[in-house]
Amino acid sequence: MLAIDQGIYTALVILYGLLALSFLVRRHGVPYFGWAVLLLHTGLIALRWVEMGRTPFASLYECLSLFAWSGGLTYMMVHRFGKERLRWSGVVLFALMAAAMGYGLTKDPTVRPLSPALDTFWFEVHVIPAFASYALFVAAFAFEFEFLVTRARNARLDYFSRTLILFGFPLLSFGVFSGAGWAEEAWGTYWSWDPKETASLVTWCVYAAYIHASRSPRFARAPSRVLNVLGFVSMMFTFLGFNLVAKLLGLPTAHAYT
Repeated sequence: MLAIDQGIYTALVILYGLLALSFLVRRHGVPYFGWAVLLLHTGLIALRWVEMGRTPFASLYECLSLFAWSGGLTYMMVHRFGKERLRWSGVVLFALMAAAMGYGLTKDPTVRPLSPALDTFWFEVHVIPAFASYALFVAAFAFEFEFLVTRARNARLDYFSRTLILFGFPLLSFGVFSGAGWAEEAWGTYWSWDPKETASLVTWCVYAAYIHASRSPRFARAPSRVLNVLGFVSMMFTFLGFNLVAKLLGLPTAHAYT
C-alpha cells in the first residue's frame, strides 16, 4: 500500500506541474484536467485514510498533501462558478501545489500511530478549520497575483480575493482558539508564546488588518493588496517556513512537523 501511495503522490507532483503549465499556455479543456487531477488526489487521501484508520494529516508528508488538495479544490470551485477566463492565478496556485507535494516527497511517508498529544478530538477540531482557512487564503493570493501581473481592471478578482478571505478569517480564528484549547489539555496552558503560536497570531493580525482595510475607501486598493500578499507570506511561514527557521536557530517548540 505504501508503494502505491508514494507512486500516486509522485504522479500528482507531475500532474500539478502540468496543470500549472496548462494554465500558462491556455490549453483547451484545462478545467477538466484540473478536476481529474483533484479526483485522483481525493483517491490518494481516501487510500491513506483507509490504510491508517484515522484522518491522514498528522505528519508533514500528509499535511502537504492536504494543503495541495484543499488549495486546488478551492481554486477550481471559484474558477468553475466564477466563469472567468483566468491564467496567472492558475499558474501560481498549481505551481505552489506542485512545489508543496514535491517537498512532501522528501519527508517520511511511513504510517505511524498518533502520539498521545495528537490522539484527541482536538486534533480534527483544530487542524481541519486551520487547513480550510489556508486553502481559502492561498486561493485569495492567487487571484491577487492575477491582478498584479495583468493589472486588469477586473472587479471580480477583488471580489474573489475579498470573499475568500472573509470566509477564511473565521476559520483561522476558530483554528487559533481551538489550538489554545488543545494546548490547555496537552500542556496545561492556553497560550505559552511558543514561536509557532506567535507566528499564527501574526497571521491572524495581518488578515484582520486586511478586512478592516478592504472596507475602507481610503485603504481598499493598494494597502489591502499589500496586506493580502503579506498575509499569504505570513501564512506560509507559519505553516512551512517556521519549521526551517526553528531548526536553523535551534528554537524550542512543541509544534514542529516531522
